Amino acid sequence: MRAMNKRSMILGVAVALVASACGSDSRTSTPTAAPTVATAPAASTTVAPTTAASTTVATTTAESTAAGQVSDESTYATKTFGLPFDVAVPSWLPVAPSDEQPNFVTWNYPTVDQAVRFLIPVNVYPPSGGDPIPPPKEYLTYLLGQADHGAHFTDVTKTTVDGRPATIVTATVDHSLDGSLGCPDENIAAGSCFGLQPDFMLRIAVVDTGDKTLLIWLRNNASATDNLTNETDSFMQMLASVRFSDRAVQTPAAPIATPIDGTYQWTITSDDALAHGTPGDKTPENLATFPWDFTITMNAGTLQLKHHDSAGDQDDGVGKYSVEGDHLVFVWLGVSAPETFTYSVDPDGTLHVVPQLPMDTGDQFVMTTNPWEKVA
Repeated sequence: MRAMNKRSMILGVAVALVASACGSDSRTSTPTAAPTVATAPAASTTVAPTTAASTTVATTTAESTAAGQVSDESTYATKTFGLPFDVAVPSWLPVAPSDEQPNFVTWNYPTVDQAVRFLIPVNVYPPSGGDPIPPPKEYLTYLLGQADHGAHFTDVTKTTVDGRPATIVTATVDHSLDGSLGCPDENIAAGSCFGLQPDFMLRIAVVDTGDKTLLIWLRNNASATDNLTNETDSFMQMLASVRFSDRAVQTPAAPIATPIDGTYQWTITSDDALAHGTPGDKTPENLATFPWDFTITMNAGTLQLKHHDSAGDQDDGVGKYSVEGDHLVFVWLGVSAPETFTYSVDPDGTLHVVPQLPMDTGDQFVMTTNPWEKVA
């Protein structure tokens, strides 16, 4: 799930770049075993940047390295992603991605905020606000232009990814720019798309594939200070191993109905917050935002969560779910780890969910304090 504005709940997506670079979490991102890097880039040259980023631009060749020479056991070939590719996955990530969609692939580290994401933006939410727009043709200029809205870009590197022109930048931001990187599908709210977030530092590759922009990025917790050199090197190694393919894109598997498909609603009151909420929920400022009303729609493995509070704030989250016996597993778009609940159903369809630890305490409060009443 992704983090809601005033609470620790994570409402998912995220898409991909940051994603998202989205979410709020203070954990340090440190891999258990960073791979040894065999990267040997060509000699770099320094040129004056032509963008709004006030950084030094280095020129390298990400594909002219031995990094792609790895065993088949660590190579993944996409299936449903709209721009087929093969890639050598770093040893600190599982070989199979956490999620693959027509416009989004993500590898999430199981226990921390590190992730590697591939995104073909379907649309973007301008950092200045307003409705989504098609991805700008000059996407790199658009991205670096977010410096006018609190973003910071460093270490700009010109390179290639399997022969395609690419620019790699490190991105941080002072405040959330929801949806500014892009959405993997239409009709997704800004808060559930990928955008620069203050909690995360991204190393983003903007790849020109001709008719589309491909974003590939490494996500680290912004507070992480250890092993970042190794992580960045392993990301470069991964980029160097990318090989685009002309194989046919597989059609995603047809959705399968589950026993609990439907639309459910529940409300959390200030009394609930005092009894079960986190310390942050119990402040006078946040107590004034109750009641919180939630509607979740689950349909054949796809879910959408909508929320609004008495202050008029609204949040949306999207993701996938599976039913495994009496266990309900949510995978929120752009979030590192799934969330698992046990569930039971009353004769009238009311759903009772119980968190399976570990789980964020804010998520437990939001998702499990009250039963979900089935309304459709």
